[in-house]
Amino acid sequence: MADTAFDRRTRRSRVWLVVWLTGILAIPLSLYEAVGLIEAERAKAHKQSFYQYVVEHRIGTLTEIDDGTGLSPVSYVLSVAHPPPPADWEAFAVRMMRLYATFDHGQLLTIVTSDPRTGRQRTIADAAYDARRGQMSVTVYLPDGRVQHAVLHIRL
Repeated sequence: MADTAFDRRTRRSRVWLVVWLTGILAIPLSLYEAVGLIEAERAKAHKQSFYQYVVEHRIGTLTEIDDGTGLSPVSYVLSVAHPPPPADWEAFAVRMMRLYATFDHGQLLTIVTSDPRTGRQRTIADAAYDARRGQMSVTVYLPDGRVQHAVLHIRL
């Protein structure tokens, strides 16, 4: 039985369809594999994460803040049940931000606590680290309503 031009075109179309589908499926699979390799390298490079540090030292709980766009850096909100005295809030925020930047290359950290009398959550401090400039910016919200802002030059 002789192949007609229609049969050849049909066979060629099916072959191209299989090639395209294979290519389309290969892209997500290769991305999945690449992400797995990146995570494995990151795990080797960082023996401990900021989350593990907070849990092991019973500092508080972490909530990840992610806008879902992939454009903004991932940040954490650290909720502390027993905050240090207000005079030590800046040092505490600097220490936590330094650990977050060291362990996870974090850029933004907010530290909050709950007022035991009212149950309302209040922000203790906001910290941001810019690795490119080696600069940490810390804003502390004191109980009397004053706001302290400090810019520190720190290379990690």
